[in-house]
Amino acid sequence: MGFGNLRPLKVKECNSLTNLFSPSIAKLLVMLWDIEVINCGKTKEILASAREEEDEKDVLLSQVFSILLEDLPNLKWFCPEAKSFEWPLLQIIKVTRCPTLRTYVPTNLKTP
Repeated sequence: MGFGNLRPLKVKECNSLTNLFSPSIAKLLVMLWDIEVINCGKTKEILASAREEEDEKDVLLSQVFSILLEDLPNLKWFCPEAKSFEWPLLQIIKVTRCPTLRTYVPTNLKTP
């Protein structure tokens, strides 16, 4: 409940982080507009797989305008599960030095 007003999310040099947030946390990030993840050596995914008790089919990050992923040597994907993403305001995606990135989003991505 405490994440409702979070606007920029910047994570830098956090080498113990394997994923940024779960689908249930993403659902709470209603004001998030900027995501930056930089130089996090163990990060494999941004949005983690849903746990059994979570019934998250779609992820709506309606205010996200920009995403920066930089120097993430173990990042394999943004999200490992087949989900629909709705980001109506997304304008900027920058991915730099993420050599193991296989696919950004496995299925539907709804953006302008």
